[in-house]
Amino acid sequence: MKVLQELLQPVSLGEFVQRHFTRFPYAMPNNATRYAHSFTEADFVGMVESSRSILRIVRDGRLVHDNAHLTWAEAKAQHQRGHTLLVRHAERSCAKLQALGDEFAQLFHAPVDIQVYLTPDRSQAFGWHYDLEEVFIVQIQGCKEYTIRQNTLNPWPVWDNMPGDMPYDHETSPLRLTCRLEAGDWLYIPSGWWHIAHTQAESIHLSIGVLPVVRLKLFEFLTQRLARFPFWCQRLAWVQADETDDLVPRDPDKQLWEDMRAQLNSLLAQEQTFDDFMAYLVDTKRTPRGESPADYA
Repeated sequence: MKVLQELLQPVSLGEFVQRHFTRFPYAMPNNATRYAHSFTEADFVGMVESSRSILRIVRDGRLVHDNAHLTWAEAKAQHQRGHTLLVRHAERSCAKLQALGDEFAQLFHAPVDIQVYLTPDRSQAFGWHYDLEEVFIVQIQGCKEYTIRQNTLNPWPVWDNMPGDMPYDHETSPLRLTCRLEAGDWLYIPSGWWHIAHTQAESIHLSIGVLPVVRLKLFEFLTQRLARFPFWCQRLAWVQADETDDLVPRDPDKQLWEDMRAQLNSLLAQEQTFDDFMAYLVDTKRTPRGESPADYA
């Protein structure tokens, strides 16, 4: 919480959550200045060469090499040829980023993945895209210009509704914003919002991806809760039979459905179920660090 409050000041955390988090982009100049001076070349060498993180080589919207195993010298040679060095799960190989990721994970009770982008001058890593995550971008060096647009095609993305491609050309939203980040500035992009970045000067930035907690989490909670009751562990004997097969009962199927609905309604009506669900959401044992599915930022 301390890190985000520092980034937000003088805006309060409560105001940010009410007005922006999951709703609308937000940017602040200069408040991330200390991060612009926190990282050395040795830090980036460690991230790139470590087997605990994943190195990706990217150029002009195309993934050139995934899970590359390169020395720092080899990676720099790729960078000099116009490729972006993208380090995913960077918090696994950098103690500074691990502490940062842990704080975001504890604050939002959600998995966090930190990606580091080293992008050459006048280039871009990816084209128009959106992320599942709530993304906090911290500009470490150089300058990038972001264009952000509201998503009306898939405004609440989750794993199960992500398309095979992202048809940005079909987007009709009139809401479009531009934000220029220089070293020490930061930007929040809500989950699902389209964005694209163009490097104005050789750039290094952090992308802190917070996997959102969605309402579907209720069903995960119920699966664990209902497993305690024998009623819900009984086997279903539903089979598809020929219409002429009189030996397969049909009416009991409907009755069982009504029984399950009544049991579920009763459980959800209990105040204790609500309290337990809230406790489940903030259980630190359920908040793994660095398991986000993000591919872009």
